[in-house]
Amino acid sequence: MHMIALGVKKKTGLPWLADFRDPWTNIDFYDQLMLSGFADRKHRHMEQQVIKHADRLVTVSRNWEADFKRLGASRTEVITNGYDPADFPEIPAIKPESFTITHIGSLNRDRNPDFLWKVLGEMAETDENFSNRLRLRFVGKTDISVFESLEKYSLRKYAEKTD
Repeated sequence: MHMIALGVKKKTGLPWLADFRDPWTNIDFYDQLMLSGFADRKHRHMEQQVIKHADRLVTVSRNWEADFKRLGASRTEVITNGYDPADFPEIPAIKPESFTITHIGSLNRDRNPDFLWKVLGEMAETDENFSNRLRLRFVGKTDISVFESLEKYSLRKYAEKTD
């Protein structure tokens, strides 16, 4: 998408805000893509073109902003993910039947939150009300190590997987 926007920018001169919800070549699984030297250089070159020509670069965290600045970005902004509850004053609070944690996207070995599973396992073991309400949902590619961790902490029975 960024390369299309770069083409539009060059052709029309329209202002361009490059929005990065995730890093490009600094993403945690980049090395696991097993790119050829040519493909790696191509990605890094395209990333540099975006950094050079975008009027602003937006990302979701100060850490990622710092990463882009190390790559040469100078016109950056951070807009974190989330929402402002003040935008929804009329919505009444609800107490759901279940306590559900959902991960949507790729959850690879490097992103496996083992400590979270450990704590949830301890909570489920000691708090029957919590264990009766706990649900873990995984939507997207989920590494086998995640399910191994869930098994290790007796959480597998709470997990639901959707591709």
